[in-house]
Amino acid sequence: MATQVDNVIVGGSLMKAVLTLRLCVLALFSLLVAACNIFQFTPSLDLSVQSSDYTTATISIPYSFNTLSRNSDFGSADCAYRLERYDSYTGSFGWVTGSQNTMASTGTLSFPLESLLSLPAGSTAVDGLYRLTFAVLSGNYDQTGNPIPIPYLVKAVTFKVHTFQGPEIFRVQPAFLNPNNGSTTVTIYGAGFASVDTLVDSASAITASQYVDSATAQATVNASILATGSNLTIYVSNPIGNSSPNFDIPIVGNVSISSVVPNGDSRTNTNLLLDISGAWLGYWTTATITDSSGHVATMQVNQSDNSTYIRGPINLTPLDAGTATLKVSNPDGNSATIQFTVYS
Repeated sequence: MATQVDNVIVGGSLMKAVLTLRLCVLALFSLLVAACNIFQFTPSLDLSVQSSDYTTATISIPYSFNTLSRNSDFGSADCAYRLERYDSYTGSFGWVTGSQNTMASTGTLSFPLESLLSLPAGSTAVDGLYRLTFAVLSGNYDQTGNPIPIPYLVKAVTFKVHTFQGPEIFRVQPAFLNPNNGSTTVTIYGAGFASVDTLVDSASAITASQYVDSATAQATVNASILATGSNLTIYVSNPIGNSSPNFDIPIVGNVSISSVVPNGDSRTNTNLLLDISGAWLGYWTTATITDSSGHVATMQVNQSDNSTYIRGPINLTPLDAGTATLKVSNPDGNSATIQFTVYS
């Protein structure tokens, strides 16, 4: 009987110990949940661009990020950023400056635009549409301890710089006019527009215009009277004398292809440099190669005179071997094709 009682007592103590351990685990789990609710570790990245136009030539943009990558636990991480400016000639954003280094999780990026663009102090040529792209890199390292620059968090913001005391035109859509398309609606983007302003052009081709808001206006243009190869110069006329600087819109005809060099290559080529010649080819042109199965490869246009040629790389690996079609297309809808051979 004594032995049985001893066994019962020992068993009861063991059950109490297990129960106590479970309660401790539950209590620790509850503390962890509470801590997670208090300390949020959700990765985030913020670029604080002001909503109104910047009116000074030096731009300051605060940033902050929160990530559990290797370095940022200690208030810093490997980061990269680039500042670009919209170029109306290429119809895209072009490089201004950039950097890759270890940065604090909170700080301010400062861009002295006059210096970066090699402009004299007080020049309104700093004005325009800008894009800032910021990336927090992965925090992973290779076998030698060097950081691997893979973007982990990425954010891009656009903003305008408007130091000129009056209206300015930064961009138009479409980027060019084609006389074959007749009457065309053009949307004008910029800064400082007012309802009392009027749109003026060099050829009296604007038949109607309207104010939309301080950054947008629209015009109806009779493109049929314009001569290909020229520019339509437009500006915003302000009644108090602060009219905008001139803005040129290219006048082009229907796109065509006269040759493509090379006119064929292996489907294993990931970076074939193509040179396409013809008429009314520009940075706005899209060039694709389509095989007989419908697979498509797209060329990246990185050189052009906005008239007779485009040049750039293309990756042929999505294509099947055989006869394919190279097509160039302009935003106004007209296109042209030529044969291209994809080798195995």
